[in-house]
Amino acid sequence: MPDDLNEEPYGIVDAAADVPDDLKRQFWGRIRDTLRDVFHHPQAQEVADAFRARLRKAGTETELHAYHLDPLQVAADLAGDRLAPVTPGQRAAYAALVRDRVGLADVPDAASLQRAVPDDVLPRPS
Repeated sequence: MPDDLNEEPYGIVDAAADVPDDLKRQFWGRIRDTLRDVFHHPQAQEVADAFRARLRKAGTETELHAYHLDPLQVAADLAGDRLAPVTPGQRAAYAALVRDRVGLADVPDAASLQRAVPDDVLPRPS
């Protein structure tokens, strides 16, 4: 077992079917909860389920890639304006959600919560 609080054992998977079911449930639950509790989306479950279905249809490589994405960014994209930055308040709400429901092993650090614009935000058209 890893000694560091934020260190987790990992394995190599070749297909989405290789991802353990408990990790899939956690990933999709975090997206759903983030849509509902951070972005206050009225149809959080339906939106998360629809995105998951689209990924399954896209093929195993695309679906597998999705499990490497940040649930906060996925939820932000699904919540609406893909060009709007995730605010520090939304990041703090997400950190609280993770801390309360998952534990300390996956809580973003204070510096990442204070960034006003995520690293991968798309530029606004001029």
